Amino acid sequence: MGSYTPEQSLDGGFPIMEEPMGTARHIKIITIGAGVSGLNMIRRLRKSLINYEHTVYEKNPEVGGTWFENTYPGCQCDHPSHNYQFSWRTNPAWSQFSAPSSEIEAYLCDLCDAENMRPEIKLSHQVSHAQWIEASGKWELEILNLKTGEMVLDSCHFLLNATGVLNNWKWPDIPGLNDFKGDLVHSAAWSKNFDYHNKRVAVIGNGSSGVQIVPALQPDVANLFHFVRSPTWILPPQTDRLLTKSSVEILRGAVMDGSKFTQQQIQRFRDDQNYYKSFIKATEEQVNALFKVLVDNEGLAKDLTVTLTENMSAALKHDPKLIKAIIPTFTAGCRRLTPGPGYLESLTASNVSVITDKIIRVVPGGIITSTGELIEVDAIVCATGFDVSFRPRFPIIGRNGNLQDIWAKQLPAAYMSCAVAHMPNYFLFMGPNSPAGHGSIMTIAEQVARYIVVVLKKWQTECIVSVAPKEAAVNEFAGFAHAFLPRTKDLLEKVKSEVEAKGRWKEWSTQWGEMDFEQAIVFPQKPLLINPFVIATGRRSIVSCADVTNDEEVSAMIAKTVDQLGELNLTSIGNGQVFVANAGIVIPNSLVETTTAQFTQVLNVNVVGVFICYREAAKQMIKQGKGGKIIGASSLAGYRPSPGAISYPTSKWAVRGMTQSAAMELAPHDINVNGKFIPMWEVLDEAIGKKQGLAKGEAFDKSVETRSAFKRASTPEDVAALVSFLAGPGSRNITGQSLLVDGGIAF
Repeated sequence: MGSYTPEQSLDGGFPIMEEPMGTARHIKIITIGAGVSGLNMIRRLRKSLINYEHTVYEKNPEVGGTWFENTYPGCQCDHPSHNYQFSWRTNPAWSQFSAPSSEIEAYLCDLCDAENMRPEIKLSHQVSHAQWIEASGKWELEILNLKTGEMVLDSCHFLLNATGVLNNWKWPDIPGLNDFKGDLVHSAAWSKNFDYHNKRVAVIGNGSSGVQIVPALQPDVANLFHFVRSPTWILPPQTDRLLTKSSVEILRGAVMDGSKFTQQQIQRFRDDQNYYKSFIKATEEQVNALFKVLVDNEGLAKDLTVTLTENMSAALKHDPKLIKAIIPTFTAGCRRLTPGPGYLESLTASNVSVITDKIIRVVPGGIITSTGELIEVDAIVCATGFDVSFRPRFPIIGRNGNLQDIWAKQLPAAYMSCAVAHMPNYFLFMGPNSPAGHGSIMTIAEQVARYIVVVLKKWQTECIVSVAPKEAAVNEFAGFAHAFLPRTKDLLEKVKSEVEAKGRWKEWSTQWGEMDFEQAIVFPQKPLLINPFVIATGRRSIVSCADVTNDEEVSAMIAKTVDQLGELNLTSIGNGQVFVANAGIVIPNSLVETTTAQFTQVLNVNVVGVFICYREAAKQMIKQGKGGKIIGASSLAGYRPSPGAISYPTSKWAVRGMTQSAAMELAPHDINVNGKFIPMWEVLDEAIGKKQGLAKGEAFDKSVETRSAFKRASTPEDVAALVSFLAGPGSRNITGQSLLVDGGIAF
């Protein structure tokens, strides 16, 4: 797995132990968190180790983790109940196909009592600091007793982080949110005192929480305004198309009363163990069958897309407005498929309004949208999710510093998702590259615990002081995981459909990632991926959407980049303070064919958009006070235009002048402004070829052959190399220049 340090005596020799080989020496273990992973760890240690001491610190007043914390109306598991349970404690008495949160919490509390786990658990104790002490070979912890306010000190040989990823909820970043005078509630911190009956309620978000809250509130509120940012696929309770015939028969054969099991069915689960095991296996097959959709080896994703579209349309009563707002146009599997019993039906109710307009700000009496409309509400429910960045919630200091800081600067990585380089005797559950988005976390927790126990036994019997994975091993595992991602449907299709044509974004992002740039990639419409090419280089990447012609959206995009990645980083619309304004469109029409609207549209994006990006990037860089690099995007058309696209060269000549002017103005702030100019891309080939009677590709080849000195086409890699140079330190004395990568077409 990695490196380990054997015990040595003070004089450098090795002591002779007066004990039999393989004797298990005493080991002290601390687990943080008494949720699913923490409770399972208690049992696994009891079954596997001897001569050990184990303490679990839990910040909440009861065990259960996320199932103790999430109590909003309609909260339930989005996996089949009989798949969401430990293999060592099955529960034939689940009341319904997908159990409510209260029932899962009761299940966890019951097994905690039945297994007599409470003596090992300290409730209302929050770990606030952990540090590895090399001299003692132990972790030293500071723990706050939330009842008394006392700070408790403790130490251990091994530290197990079972805090999970669904416990650090966050408010949405909406201007004026705290100015609201009504009830403001987050789904993950639901107040028992919140009375929503007969009120006008806004629900923001249609993720896993939102699709459960809406149908739960709808019957009891006066009006429900559901704010939806992007469409999402809603799964029916069962997906027969993906299952074997025997599993379909077993699942369909269960006697249900709506979504609930009848008492007769529950009794059959109890009495017939063989049948119950087959039912459990059928639910597991249903969950795992979705993997086939991701890899799309058999066209299942397309088939499922058709089926879901038909089912969702029917549930929405074929309402055109709702269909446009809720049903995605991308293939099923490009985003996590969300079970939502009753959600679609609730949207058709007369007291529900689905709103896709962007929220501009919150005012004391309600919400203002991008249309300028004020929607007056009495309460706002934010179903806006959690911080799932993997960064620890408190300082965890290993050999190379605080893991919080390390993972803030680089892509989180862990060997087998549970062990971190330079963090001795430290394991975590649901870490980077864990299969947390696929299958039951109960199964994952059990398998990770088994793996950890193997290491603990080795430590006990082989006189080891510390064990940690080598950085090379961590990187190799991450590389394996990232290499697999492009095979999956969710990334593959989005790369094809939303990343620009002919590999341009792939090559640029890869080169910038390899230069240690962290990238905020911006698209005009909301993409649904984190760029896999950036991830594969080991750097962080965020993806957002912005209309570059909209001042507020560009400003918000830069603010998001600074908030999530630090000072203005390399972004594809914008290290070391670099901003690439790369937005641009072309409408290939001649002078006499181009309408005023088309001409204005091109100039609005290519000129006004670049101007707004230049301006907002300059504001941020001046504020940072560390200089910076702004790189504008134009075209060879800014030097030597081609016929058939009058608006395009006009806009690119304008960008050329704008770049020179901005360079003069920003030089006192040590900000370089340059332009990168590229030859005709293949995107123009088809339109120009059609006008000239040429086959696809011939117009492009003809342009290269007749105009390029080298008689070879420039590639995305060529442009990426130029941008990388302009973004790097070697270009410190270059500004106001418009550099060509054209193979010698214009001089």
